[in-house]
Amino acid sequence: MRADLAVYVSGHGYGHATRTRAWLTALRAREPSRLRIRVRGEAPPAVLSAGRLGLGCSRADIDPGVVQPNSLDVDLPASLAVHRALVARWDEAVEREAAWIAGSGARLLVGDVPPLAFAAAERAGVPSLAVANFGWDWILASYAASDPAWEPVVGCYRRAYAGAALLLRLPLAGGLPGFRRVQEVPLLVNLSRRERPACRAALGVAPGESRPLVLVSFGGLGGLGVRSAAEDLSDYVFVCCDGPPPRRDGRWLRVETSDELPHEDVIHACDAVIGKPGYGTAAEALAHGVRALCLPRSGFPEAAPLFAELSRLGSARSMPRPDFEAGRWRAHLEALFAGPAPQPWPLTGGAEAVAEAVLGRL
Repeated sequence: MRADLAVYVSGHGYGHATRTRAWLTALRAREPSRLRIRVRGEAPPAVLSAGRLGLGCSRADIDPGVVQPNSLDVDLPASLAVHRALVARWDEAVEREAAWIAGSGARLLVGDVPPLAFAAAERAGVPSLAVANFGWDWILASYAASDPAWEPVVGCYRRAYAGAALLLRLPLAGGLPGFRRVQEVPLLVNLSRRERPACRAALGVAPGESRPLVLVSFGGLGGLGVRSAAEDLSDYVFVCCDGPPPRRDGRWLRVETSDELPHEDVIHACDAVIGKPGYGTAAEALAHGVRALCLPRSGFPEAAPLFAELSRLGSARSMPRPDFEAGRWRAHLEALFAGPAPQPWPLTGGAEAVAEAVLGRL
């Protein structure tokens, strides 16, 4: 399948894929049929809305991310092993992807944000754009501070990022030291296209339901076990998308996201979200004025700037992990809802800005 545009997407969690879906949707609105687009990586086609957007998807191992036993922890030895394995066969991997890019006929590559993509695009002689709020070189450099074995990996990825023609830097950003040219863009986020009552109805919430609706979400990486507890949480209705609901007091709704019920509609239906502070969930919460209870994430440098922005706008509090796992949620929820309503994020046109930048390059 030939392509005008090659899009490389990290398969680490769903955040990279969902925000890629946002700007691809904006791109298709401007060029509904002329552009041929192929997506490369391990992100599930359903999360990208590949059918609706007319994307050709090609599966490839392009970005190890980090190895996680659950959504909040990193297995550092296992993560180092997979990154060292990639760097050991780096030239082979670059040649493989450069051949794929050249064979596709793509005139531009956009990456979010696997280092391999930019090295391969440079090898193939195709210009590349990056869309990111952090670089893997910055993430892994935090590990290199205590373990020098990471340093060759960091150096390799930083050199790869230097091959990008331009970085479209998103808000909620961490470090992006590897990129030479930078353009700021507004918040890149999927916005619900329904009114809030319609989103609640799509979840099966009765029109007269007055209890706060709380989403428990871990960004597609699966939740954590919650032990039974004596606390009465019947003043809330809980919604989950990651696996079966835990046995908790109160009402639980299990929903399946799809093109008909996207995650942004689920967020828009809710009053609060409990989970990890990742870009996708944080951006959707900020854009839709939803409060957040954030669990700490060990080994994730990007969590700090995300939580800082959520807190600055008055929409977030932290919840200790032992309290979450023991089901001691009531005091945290009461404190969260006792505060003022969160301020909405002022500029949410990132999807349109990225789409325009891509069309300008093409």
